[in-house]
Amino acid sequence: MDYDHYMQVMKVIQVANYFGYLNPPKRDRWYWIHPYKTREETGRFLNFYEKIILNSDNFFTYYRKSIASFDELMMKIRPYITKQETTFRSPICAEERLTLTIR
Repeated sequence: MDYDHYMQVMKVIQVANYFGYLNPPKRDRWYWIHPYKTREETGRFLNFYEKIILNSDNFFTYYRKSIASFDELMMKIRPYITKQETTFRSPICAEERLTLTIR
């Protein structure tokens, strides 16, 4: 291979790299939670919980226990069901975990 031929090949490689022909195709991204909606943005549980805790009759109908007994149970099991927040995602709060378990 002579020098001129080598330089022509290098120019072709540079042009192909500039236009993105040498980059491998990107994989489809896999998400824990789909990015268009997050728990924090919708806040469905927190809105629900703030409203239901104001009315003890509705709270008892939904949870089958009083607010005081729910709070006592939450105090006892909170250290065991609370998860650590990471850079990848924020955990489900302890109240929501208990609600999902009870329901």
